[in-house]
Amino acid sequence: MRSFFRYNRNERRGMIALIIMLLLLVYFRYRHLFQRQFFQHDVQASSVSSTHRDTIQQINRDFEKSIPLKQDLIKNDRNDIAPKSIPKRKSKNKRKEINKSTYHLHKFDPNKVTYDELLNMGISKYASKNWIKYMDMGGQFRSIEQIKSIYGLTDESFNRIVDYVDIPEFKKPSEKYPSKLLNYPNQVDVNLAGEQDWKELRGIGDVLSKRIVKFRNSLGGFHSIEQVALVYGIEDSLFQSIKPLLILSNAQSLEKIKINQISEDSLKKHPFFTWKQAKLCIAYRNQHGAFLDFQAFKNLRFFKAKDFNRIKPYLSYEVYNDTAL
Repeated sequence: MRSFFRYNRNERRGMIALIIMLLLLVYFRYRHLFQRQFFQHDVQASSVSSTHRDTIQQINRDFEKSIPLKQDLIKNDRNDIAPKSIPKRKSKNKRKEINKSTYHLHKFDPNKVTYDELLNMGISKYASKNWIKYMDMGGQFRSIEQIKSIYGLTDESFNRIVDYVDIPEFKKPSEKYPSKLLNYPNQVDVNLAGEQDWKELRGIGDVLSKRIVKFRNSLGGFHSIEQVALVYGIEDSLFQSIKPLLILSNAQSLEKIKINQISEDSLKKHPFFTWKQAKLCIAYRNQHGAFLDFQAFKNLRFFKAKDFNRIKPYLSYEVYNDTAL
């Protein structure tokens, strides 16, 4: 009996395949029957008799006749809305005209004008605050073009007030540093003055006097009076106030940079050279040889035009004398 129900591997595989095929046939059979019944149900539900269809269409026609046309409704709405909307637009335009007519324009000194006066002339609050802040910091308007630089001042506002700007001739230094400058009997030589000499000027204290002397020594001397303004902490208003008292001597006896002999560490200490520029300059010299003149130095592409202009007076092109060694 046991040997009768024993199957080898191939027979077992055949029976499994036969069972799978029978299951698939049963599945597709019932699926086909289900789809057929569902389709017939949809057809019956969607089919409407012709009499019912005619009845529905007649009801729709009667309903449409009882409702006004859409175009008529739109015309009626426009007639109701238009008269109310037009006065509102006119009122806005009138409001703008009233605002323009309330500007109190008059001749004014931009260096003495007040915050309220600026607002009355139609200048925005943001621009008016920046205007007053600029004057509080010691700034002064010497030309009408400077007014354009006020942050927040629009072209419309500038054009409205430009004919009323009255700037008197500039005669006095900034009010931030008054009188003592004009009464100071001696002028200050920017290349010879010590810390005490600088402190005699109004607005120059212990800190700024030390910075000026230190900056001058690191440069090798001032080549022009304008270089004093490069000292950290000296505002333009302060520089303009002390400039009439400054003189320049020994501009030709500057301490030169021996560009063909100087080391990288020493060159980095010069205010007009960054660390990167000093490093690349020495590397270029080691690779291409000594700089014979300024034209050869201008071959360095990592400098900008303004860098060349301020470095030029300080360069010396002396070369080592090998025979002396």
